[in-house]
Amino acid sequence: MRSMKNPVDLIHEAIEDERYLLRGYEKPSEALTFETLRAIDYAFCRELVPELKGLDYSGRQMESIRKYAINAALQRVLPTELKADAPRIFASNARTAEQTDEFLLRMGCLTMAEKQLNLLRSGALKGEIDQRRLKGMRLLVLSVNDRTAYREQIGFQGLNWLSDMTMAEDRPKETALECRHMEVLPRLTGYLRGNRSPEEPPFEDVDDYFREWAVLYLRRMSFRDMLDDEDRFGGRPYSAYVAVLEALSAMSQQRLCYAGLLNADNPGNGIRNLMTGGAVHGELVEGVAIFLDATQQEVSELLDHLTLSPANARDHLDRGMPALAPIVRTSRDLVVLPMYGLELNPFVFLWTELRRRYEKDWFDAANRREARWVTQLRTQFPSPRWHCMDGVKLKRNGKVVTDIDFVAYDSDCCSVILFQLKWQQPFLNDDKLRRNNASSLVRDSNKWIADVEGWIAASDMEGLKERLSIKADGDLSIHLVVLGRYHAHFTAAEDHDARATWCDWGNFLRQRSRRSNASANEFVALLRESVEHATADVEPDSFFFPLGDIMVLVNPKRIGPAK
Repeated sequence: MRSMKNPVDLIHEAIEDERYLLRGYEKPSEALTFETLRAIDYAFCRELVPELKGLDYSGRQMESIRKYAINAALQRVLPTELKADAPRIFASNARTAEQTDEFLLRMGCLTMAEKQLNLLRSGALKGEIDQRRLKGMRLLVLSVNDRTAYREQIGFQGLNWLSDMTMAEDRPKETALECRHMEVLPRLTGYLRGNRSPEEPPFEDVDDYFREWAVLYLRRMSFRDMLDDEDRFGGRPYSAYVAVLEALSAMSQQRLCYAGLLNADNPGNGIRNLMTGGAVHGELVEGVAIFLDATQQEVSELLDHLTLSPANARDHLDRGMPALAPIVRTSRDLVVLPMYGLELNPFVFLWTELRRRYEKDWFDAANRREARWVTQLRTQFPSPRWHCMDGVKLKRNGKVVTDIDFVAYDSDCCSVILFQLKWQQPFLNDDKLRRNNASSLVRDSNKWIADVEGWIAASDMEGLKERLSIKADGDLSIHLVVLGRYHAHFTAAEDHDARATWCDWGNFLRQRSRRSNASANEFVALLRESVEHATADVEPDSFFFPLGDIMVLVNPKRIGPAK
């Protein structure tokens, strides 16, 4: 009986029971896929339509759960083959919307439960079975058990700061577009009310107008620096894939604009029917080809890298990374154009496809990343005050002990910063990838710290000066910094070697922008202090969700009387 189970067994058994019950939802279907994507769009993008009524607390809680359902839901409804049958699509209505929202809710609860089980097993959380009941449901209370829990928040703070800086940089362009939007809004409204032909645009260069919005929006997304425009995949520059992505984003921006205007005029149309697009595959290819002035063959091949279909479904859906696909192909003729992937981060989907198809090209690009990073670091430590080096090998008895990715020597205070650079793949909600990133970063960096400290101890201060071509007399202050491109702190990771300062790139740049004239000693102290403050400010996630006959409460702020 469940009353005798420990928390891990209890939630594991509940997950297995729920998976069994949800087999009834495994109905691959073009129509169900379209309605599911409408519901996902509604969960993620409804707030982009200000005229829609706001949700109460309970509604917001349910919506947040549905946002976890992407992969689990699409696994069960996406067609397993592309049939040549004529598309059979129905309009969303109140009944189908309610049924699909319930489907997403159950899938979201299952996905959240699987994530909490991983955290329980890792020791990041601990569980307690509360013998009281809430509306007849057993209570399972999960709370922090490891001081490192949720420390990924530190890296996400840095990523958010970088996004904010891009927004600030682009603000003049955005202001100009906002002014232009007010100018063209009457024409857009009149165009939609006039039921004119799609071939007759509301004004000249309307596609370019929405593309400008798309470019601005895509620029501020996290992880954009993962690849460089000049990297090549399958013989094409990465910029070619981005150009097609910009075209799709422009279409989505236009559809969002039109959806808001049409919904304001006639809410009875149903916002779900307006937000999520669909197109005949050949017509989509033709439209994008005209927009980009490219051949249809080239555009068709590029679009395929941005499309979720039965052919690549397992590579995207059988993992923790949410499938943020700009296009979902449901038959030979029909493609669905959801909005959520383009709003969240479509680059993540594209990278998965590029790595899957062109593994050698992917690793060639990865090998070039550090050179780009070094170039960026050099701008943070300008000469003549700072003397920089990269790729410094430390040898003993003719053998390489370790290497230093980047060196910044402050000639004003005879102090040097030695950097270890770690650029890892974004993990988002993928717990397996998060654990792999954490293990690799901490294990490798702890070894690097020990090797550098051991080499310095064996070679003494003068040996290090000679190796770094430092001519100054007197003592040399030495600082070690482990710099993660996106994250340097993880849940349930091994202890960091405290002889180094550990920081992510976003928070590093934020501190550098605040004290660009600080000495090496001052800056490292500031960096360490900022990380300590960020660590202290980490706030555990707090939420609840039902799973079968169990109510799971994660880090509850309080537990009231149960009934």
